[in-house]
This record gives sequence, C-alpha cells and structure tokens, in this order.
Amino acid sequence: MDQNKEDRNKGHQSNQPFGKPPAWNRYLARVGDRPPTPLAHAALAALRARHAPSREAVILDLGCGNGRDSQLFIDAGYTVVGIDKTREAIDAACSALPEHFRGIVTAIEDSLAQPEWRQPVLVHASFVLPFLMEADFRQVFDAMRGAAGRGALLSYHLLGPRDDWAARDVRVWSREEVKRLNSGLKFHSHDETENDSETVVGALKHWHVHEIVAFDARPMASL
Repeated sequence: MDQNKEDRNKGHQSNQPFGKPPAWNRYLARVGDRPPTPLAHAALAALRARHAPSREAVILDLGCGNGRDSQLFIDAGYTVVGIDKTREAIDAACSALPEHFRGIVTAIEDSLAQPEWRQPVLVHASFVLPFLMEADFRQVFDAMRGAAGRGALLSYHLLGPRDDWAARDVRVWSREEVKRLNSGLKFHSHDETENDSETVVGALKHWHVHEIVAFDARPMASL
C-alpha cells in the first residue's frame, strides 16, 4: 500500500481483475450455481450464536453478485438486503431466488459507498473491499465499523501482499496491517490462507486471502 492515492485510484478504475461487461457478464455466468462461500458459512455460524433467525433480522450483503451468499442467509431464516453497483448482478441475484423468497430480499443497484442501510445484524462483504478505490473503501469500512458499534457482526475478505492480484493495484494487507485496520474490533475468526487455484473465469492464480469475522466487543452502553 505504498502507491499514492491518485495512482491507486487510477488503477482501481482501469485495471480490475474482472473488468467491465462483457467480462463481468462472463463472471456472473461462470459463478452460476457455485455454492455459498466458506466465509458466508462461517459468518452464519457466528451469527446464529448471537441472533436467532428471524425475518426481522436484516443482513446486508455488499457486492452481492448473483446472490449465492444471500441465498444461504435467506434459507437460514434471515432477511437480506443485497447491494451491487451493476444491474446485471442485481438481475442475476433476483432471478436466482425461488419465487417464495423474493419478498424477503431487497436488491439495490447502488454504489457501495452510498448505501442507505437499515441497522443489520450482519454486514457481509465477500471479495469486495480490496477492489474499492481508497475513498470508497474508507467510507464503506467506516460504515461497517459503525454498524458493528451498534451490535452488527462483520464478515469480509481482504487480500494479502503475496496474492497475484497485488500486481494489478488491488488493495492488499499484511497480517499486521489487518490488525491495525481492525483496531477496536475483536476477531471471532481470522483465517489467512494461500493456495494456487483457478479464478471463477478459469485463470490460474496464487491466492493470499484473509477471511475475517469480527465484532465490536465493547458494551453497548459505552459506545
């Protein structure tokens, strides 16, 4: 994270791993029937220990894509607000839901940096934060921390410095930088993994991933 803000913002606008349509459409088509992410399962397990499933309990799925993680949360008994900036993703998320579930999920085509959030029990951001420009990242992560301060659980991916996408100006964090970023939060889990495998679109890459479930451990009265 040693590039200046202007260079990094330019990189995030022009050199994203998934690019723009039709590359994004290919990504949505390939992700298709893939199961929910391991992070979503970890978040759900942690959430159930804190909030019993209820349609009154709202989960925000930031960068919801085709809704594969949203579906897991809905099946578990929660209400989901999915936010994504592309109409293609929103259409894919809505069409993937069984008809009897469509009344308990709201899909919003919007910038993640300007969401109108209901107070959630969980804010979930799977492979989203590393791809935001600096200003948007700060706004989104500050909003996530604010939600945690009001009792929400947080679940999100970050990428490490040995990830192949680090060369594309995607934002990366070392383990120490992750700790500093999450100062004031408590990790329910923090799994750091590295492996070589294919991306959704079939390209071989080295992954260096932080998978995090966190919360604000301070008593609500002290916030």
